[in-house]
Amino acid sequence: MISGIWTSVIQRLRPSEESLDETLGAIHLFEGLSRSERNDVERIVHFRTYQSGEAIFHQDNPGVAMYIVLEGKVNIVQRDEKGGDDRVLASILEGEFFGELGLLDESPRSASAVASRPTNIVAISRPDLLELMQRNTALGVKVLIPLSQLIVTRLRFTNERLSEITNSLEESEALNQGRRREDAEERAE
Repeated sequence: MISGIWTSVIQRLRPSEESLDETLGAIHLFEGLSRSERNDVERIVHFRTYQSGEAIFHQDNPGVAMYIVLEGKVNIVQRDEKGGDDRVLASILEGEFFGELGLLDESPRSASAVASRPTNIVAISRPDLLELMQRNTALGVKVLIPLSQLIVTRLRFTNERLSEITNSLEESEALNQGRRREDAEERAE
């Protein structure tokens, strides 16, 4: 079933079954699936080609799919709210995926995804995956467990980075307070 969101997708690229199976098998979310289960996933993927500079999705739009780069490069870009240049958060290369949170909910995207050169991707939409998981719950569990593990790993990394940044800010603030105290003491003399 092709969900309504994908009816306008042009299917220009269709890799060989072997290469798509290899690509899916190499991705953490699907590496535990049998060949038959990967075939089921292959039936719900959508192929798309993007030109350099073309957006795959925009920041603040609802998440509806996960994407796998078959060929090319995608930059994950966050808009600068102060009007400056957009910030590239990550570059996604061949065999890597992004947008996986769109498989879990339709919350607004925290960043945009933009092809930085001609790029071929495979998309898996949330509605199509949910339908597949309803038909084959064992497959659903095999996909959701590694997806959960990935999200937990990323959350832990984010927590560690937040802790490092918080500690750095606290050290900087303590240093600034010490300097202000020294400046006040010098002025008092």
